[in-house]
Amino acid sequence: MNEVVNTGGLPTTLYFRIATRGQQVIRFVAFDYYDKKKIYCNRYMPINAEGVVYIRLPYTPERMVFRVYNDKTGNLANFQIVEKRQMPFKSKMKISDYSKETAEFLNLAIWMSVHLKDLSGGGSSYMSKKANYRIDVYDWITSDGVKLNTPARITKEEGIMELSQGRLIDFTVFEILAVELHEFAHFNLNKVMEDESEADINALKIYFDLGCPVIDAATVFLKVFKHSDTEENMDRLVKIENFINNYTRQYKYQFEN
Repeated sequence: MNEVVNTGGLPTTLYFRIATRGQQVIRFVAFDYYDKKKIYCNRYMPINAEGVVYIRLPYTPERMVFRVYNDKTGNLANFQIVEKRQMPFKSKMKISDYSKETAEFLNLAIWMSVHLKDLSGGGSSYMSKKANYRIDVYDWITSDGVKLNTPARITKEEGIMELSQGRLIDFTVFEILAVELHEFAHFNLNKVMEDESEADINALKIYFDLGCPVIDAATVFLKVFKHSDTEENMDRLVKIENFINNYTRQYKYQFEN
């Protein structure tokens, strides 16, 4: 199924009820109608006979293309969309609820998460509205001429964030936002700047308070740790999973799945 959804750029939740012939893996993909590189959703869900999925989109393009298909066959084989509709969007916080400083960064970070793949790399700089925050965009982040696997980093002295277009090329806009929030937390929220787990949790708190999708919060760390499965990162994953479970249980009204 390919369908154009007109959101008017407003937050929305998309509801699907799916019927399948036995166990099937159904994929859901949403991207900007005018730029398919801007991916707002790319997830799958195993469904046996019948299942319901809610796609939470706290920010959207004016028009988006939504695709639902069998992840194995790439088409509509062995399943049927019984019901689909848009639902009201709920979140604990809005950008305007934060301090002026944090809101200033959030506006830059959300804009960057949407437009990153279209921007000039090579160290181009992008400033927030009042120039309190700066993000530099690179084709790849390097150290002494060596290309690094990291998707992002932030300088300890000035808090200048660096993003790697090459590393983030297959990330959704919400996964990119989670990466940005992690780096922001290091410099602006952490009690111990270098503490990775503290930055993870501080970032996820903002991410979930804004109503961002749970699935992207999980997949982003799996992508980041894919080529770096150190003991420290495995410990971080356990803490991340515990935080996600506790948060979504506490604010269940926001997160159906």
